[in-house]
This record gives sequence, C-alpha cells and structure tokens, in this order.
Amino acid sequence: YAEYKLNKGKINYTFNISMMRTYYRQEDSKSEKYTFRPSISTSYNINDYTFIRGRAYIWGSNPSLGDLNKVEQVIDSFQIKRGNPDLVSFNDYGGNITFGYNKGVIGLDFHADYKYLDKPVMESILFENNKFIRMQENQKSHQRLSIETSIKIRPLKEHLTISITPGINNYKSVGHTYKHLYTNPYVRINIDAMYKNWVMNFWATTAYDWFYGESMNQGEAFQMISFGYNKPKWSLMAGAMNPIGSDYKTRNENWSRLVSSRSQLIGDNLTPLFFIRGSISINFGRQFKTGNRRIN
Repeated sequence: YAEYKLNKGKINYTFNISMMRTYYRQEDSKSEKYTFRPSISTSYNINDYTFIRGRAYIWGSNPSLGDLNKVEQVIDSFQIKRGNPDLVSFNDYGGNITFGYNKGVIGLDFHADYKYLDKPVMESILFENNKFIRMQENQKSHQRLSIETSIKIRPLKEHLTISITPGINNYKSVGHTYKHLYTNPYVRINIDAMYKNWVMNFWATTAYDWFYGESMNQGEAFQMISFGYNKPKWSLMAGAMNPIGSDYKTRNENWSRLVSSRSQLIGDNLTPLFFIRGSISINFGRQFKTGNRRIN
C-alpha cells in the first residue's frame, strides 16, 4: 500500500494504490491472481460553511472458496447446489460525492454513491435432468446507485438538532439469462438533545433493502432511544432498541423465471432490548501524546 497527499490552497488530494494477491489450490485445480487497487480522493472547502468531497476507486473481489469446489449438495427433492471451479475474481469500479453546508440553524448534506461490478459472481439457476441446479457464475454486471439528502435543523442552537434523511437505492443486475431493476426508498430520522451534561438521542429508520443477482433481502425497520449524563471523566447511558410497537416484518424474494420464491417473516410480539452503558477514564503517571493509525 502506498499513499501520496497533496495540498493546494483549499483543495486537498490523496492518491493511493494497493495490491492484493489471491491464491488457492484444490486437488488438481489452482489459481493465482494479482489485483491493483488505485483510488483518488479530493476535498474542497468553498468557504467556512460549505465543502465538497469526492472519491473514485477500483477494487478487486474474490469468489468464495466454498463456491469454487466441485461438490453438489442436495437442497431438496427438486433443487441441487453445485460448485463452480471456473469462477474468477472481478473488479469493482466506484465513486462518491458529498456536498455539505452548515451555518446557523440550517445544515444540508447531499451524498451520492455509485458502484459498478464487472463480471461479478452471482447466482444462476439451470434445469438439468428434472432438477433445478443453483450455482454461482461470473455474470455480466451489477450496478448500485444510492442518493440521500440530510436536512438538519438546530432550533435551539447546539441544544437540539433534528435531522431527516430521505434516500433511494437503485439496483440493476444483468446476468446471462436475466436483467432485473429494483428501487428502494428509505428515510432516517435522528434527534439529538443536550442540556448542560444531560444528553438524549432518538434514531429511527425504515427498511434498507439489498438486491444482488436475482435475490432481494428486505432490511429491518429499527428505532433506538437513549438518555445519559456525561462528565469529562465518566459517562452513563441507558436506552432501548425498538421501543415503539411490537410488530416485526421482513421478507426475501428470488426473481428467477425458473424458481421464483417469496418468503415473509411476520411477528407481533417484538419486545424492546434495554441496555445500560457506562465509561470511566482513569489517567495516572506519565502522560504521552498519542495519534491514531490511519492505515490498517
């Protein structure tokens, strides 16, 4: 891994490149590949209240070792899962841009993220000898575009911040025998309140769905509320996850033209999870200046 940083006035640049070596061997089959991962990031502070940041990168991904075997596993009397030793690594091309404005009682953040997977490993379903064969193959492409805007209001200056973030995910999966489009809108709400050493936080989100290949997995609606007291050397926080309502619902779908399916989980006895979190800072003896490691 190598990194180079450059500052020119209000503009900052970061160039980096890393290399990944992938090697595996199974019986008489083996594979070795070197993947370069370059990226560039830049940020520009337009003024004291406004900034813009961007990043572009190329990333490498590997097929799972479990999918590279030659084994066939019986799922049921109609379906068989088959490994595929011909799978190869693939590249991710992506980028994102963020615009922010914060002044007085108003804050605005806009974020867009795009990812393109070239020949990604995604599922295929074949029909052979009166059986449906499920296996992973290098398909044509997968794309995801995510856009969200966060609106922050501070009616009581630093004592109260209300943030509403609507967003949308758009997925496009293109295989050898299929093409799927899926769109998932969502919204998050966050409220932070502070008075002297007392703090309160409420966070809630609607379902954040994922679509890959021919499968859609619905995320969970979630809420969390907490209250606490902070001092410079100690803090205590108590709260609950999912304190509102008792209904739970999620679903999974497969859009295959051969074996389409839909499963849904519904419950009416969801109970909150209560928690208590505390911390204390104990400093004694000689003091040292510390720094955070930026690269792992």
